[in-house]
Amino acid sequence: DGFVALALQKEEVVCFYSTEGETRLSSFCGNYPFWGTDIELGTTLGFLEGHLSKTFFKTREHFFQFCKCIHVSSGEGVHSGAAAATAIKLLRGTALEAKRATNKGSIKGLDVAAWDEVKGEVMAVAALQQARGCSVFGAFLDGTGDALLAETNSFDSWWGLGMGMAQAVQTPKEARTIAWGRNEHGVALMLAREARRRGDG
Repeated sequence: DGFVALALQKEEVVCFYSTEGETRLSSFCGNYPFWGTDIELGTTLGFLEGHLSKTFFKTREHFFQFCKCIHVSSGEGVHSGAAAATAIKLLRGTALEAKRATNKGSIKGLDVAAWDEVKGEVMAVAALQQARGCSVFGAFLDGTGDALLAETNSFDSWWGLGMGMAQAVQTPKEARTIAWGRNEHGVALMLAREARRRGDG
């Protein structure tokens, strides 16, 4: 869309990942724990209402995987007890353990197609919640200015660029659209940053 197209034309690029670049922007970074709050009115993530307030998240990845569990519901919209139990349990472990707990069909009843439609927005809300709940992270995110935020994940061309930082920084600006992956994690962070500028965070 227009937001992404404009971002791809930015001169300044901040690369991040859990193992290289600006690691503090990684969803696995444990430096910025935060308490969840009631989500904003108007969000399409209504399934989260009533589940975030007074919930402590060690990382943004914990928030994301927690939401994945909460997304599971019966046809009548009643949340699965098993999924809810998994959600609470994963908050106690590490970010990697939380991710593994929800991988590859481990959440019974998860509508994968429905989840895929909202997971990018969930990550954006996660970043906004983290920035709101941890002022240090909020100031850090704001401090990235207008830079293009890019996840240099060689193994994931949906959340990341599908390439490492060394290759990413050598990609000509005019070739980014074709050479880079979707960078949905970077987009989520930039959307959260923009929301804070509008006064939404």
